[in-house]
Amino acid sequence: MGLHVGYKLCLARAYSHGDLGEAFPMARGVVPLFATAIAWVTLGQVPTTGQAIGIGSVSAGLLLVMLERQRKPNWRLWSAAAGAGLTVAGYSVLDAYGIRLFGTWLGFTAWLIVVDNAAFLALARLQRGHVLWRDLGAVRGRIVASGLLGLASFCVFLWALSRGPVGAVSALRETSMLFAIALGVLLHRERLSPARLAGGLLMVLGVAAIAAL
Repeated sequence: MGLHVGYKLCLARAYSHGDLGEAFPMARGVVPLFATAIAWVTLGQVPTTGQAIGIGSVSAGLLLVMLERQRKPNWRLWSAAAGAGLTVAGYSVLDAYGIRLFGTWLGFTAWLIVVDNAAFLALARLQRGHVLWRDLGAVRGRIVASGLLGLASFCVFLWALSRGPVGAVSALRETSMLFAIALGVLLHRERLSPARLAGGLLMVLGVAAIAAL
């Protein structure tokens, strides 16, 4: 639970020092590398050759997309994003272990979601005070929509963790950036720059390597 809350806090701090296109790819780009290393040391999950190539390719693609936006070093952004990536990697390994101890991914997921959200809501209440409820009510439609999407995404992730190695599953999870790039081009008319195209291709090749070898 602490790692889940820590991730949210680190990501919020990263957003305060950089925009979405910088903070999110960097925070998520290092996750597969960290998760693979932690799972290797703590769970004994040694990646296969294909998985190692795929994990490295996915992370390289994500970081390439992030570096496109960088004009000069932003150490505050980088440290916050690295903290977010490390906490995601940590909770991914811990959740995988918890699922195995609990015996069923669905029961573990239900308890984790309840406890995690209750803890974060209590922390937000302490920080924001009574105005929290007013602020949440003003954007309740967005909260419900994003909450349902996040819930579905997290449930699928934990289901995958119950069936595969942490490093490979984490790498596949982060390829959601491919959809972000596609939506940016199709819906927001963003330019498909060489860096984004190369980053997307690296992610696709990473998925192929994980699946094939």
